[in-house]
Amino acid sequence: EQALSDARFACEDAIDKCFPLDSDARLIHVELKRDVCRKLNCEARKALRSEEQGQMMSTALLVFLLILACVLAFTFMICCVDFSDDMMQWAQDSKVVGKGAVKEAVKIRETVKAKTGNRTKMI
Repeated sequence: EQALSDARFACEDAIDKCFPLDSDARLIHVELKRDVCRKLNCEARKALRSEEQGQMMSTALLVFLLILACVLAFTFMICCVDFSDDMMQWAQDSKVVGKGAVKEAVKIRETVKAKTGNRTKMI
């Protein structure tokens, strides 16, 4: 800890000599003392380390949640494609959509199948 204290005093002394407060470079003086010299003690280093670890954890959590959202969206899309008839029946039974909407969706699906052909047979 004594070595850090000596280094901090040396840092402050060098900044005082190179960028005096009564010159035009006083903003540089203040900024360098704050950004460089202040970090030369154990408490500041510990605080900086814990802040960096907190940022890494929040970034990792964000990436995990993004991947989870993509997996869920892909799974939902697959379910919608594979079980579209069951989903339309459930929507009609639970009164989310009316009979007319389900009939229209089936009609559109059949029209698209007629124009594009049956892709499952092609595969």
